[in-house]
Amino acid sequence: MNVVITGITSGLGEALVSQFKKDINLKIIGIYKDKKKLKFSSSKNLVLIKCDFSKKSQVYTLVKKIKKYKAIDCLINNHAVLGGYKHTSKKLFYINYLSIQELTFKLLKNLYKSKKKLVVNISSHAHNIDLSKKKLTEMSNWQAYKLSKLCLIILSKKLTTIGLNSISINPGRMRTNFGKDNFFKIIIKLYLFIIGKDPKSIAKKIYKIINSKKYKNGCYYSNFKIKKMHYGLNNYKQILKFLNLDNKINV
Repeated sequence: MNVVITGITSGLGEALVSQFKKDINLKIIGIYKDKKKLKFSSSKNLVLIKCDFSKKSQVYTLVKKIKKYKAIDCLINNHAVLGGYKHTSKKLFYINYLSIQELTFKLLKNLYKSKKKLVVNISSHAHNIDLSKKKLTEMSNWQAYKLSKLCLIILSKKLTTIGLNSISINPGRMRTNFGKDNFFKIIIKLYLFIIGKDPKSIAKKIYKIINSKKYKNGCYYSNFKIKKMHYGLNNYKQILKFLNLDNKINV
């Protein structure tokens, strides 16, 4: 079984690779950004591919490399940034959502070749957003981050309508270096250290869900329980119009 995991340099992505490597029946295709920070090396069941998800050209190159493995049984879209002085809201939204949408759609044929054909989108409880500001350029980085996480939940629902299995997961707060580029990185790090969960325990639960046939297709899991999203029907329609998802899927 071929499993693609993005954002494996640290945090949940790193924990997911460590967990999935224990299963000798899996081939993991791990996507990283910074080799210096990488704690893994290539092995029989671990293929490492570099990609900076802020750059479209690298996303396209990544797709070509992954396509060589033909059937993709599971795609875990885990990479994300909270944003800081280096990011505009537009760039942040591309990294956290549009690059994922691009990667997923370009790998549709590979996913269809698998019986499992599962896409897991790592979302967040911070997906509640007021869409009165309809342009990304009008949004703060925090609003762009929240929008990206809402879009991932909706993407999972849409993927189930085109023959894929997909779920979105809010893993909860974890003890990671998430927010390292943010203005408030020290406060965020302290906050996560105090109340965050161990990413290893979260990775075990995600592994268990993926290997189970009991997950509810198209659902949003918050702390591993099925939850309703924080938006109403009007917001749902606004998001679909904003993303133009129907047209994208038919391309």
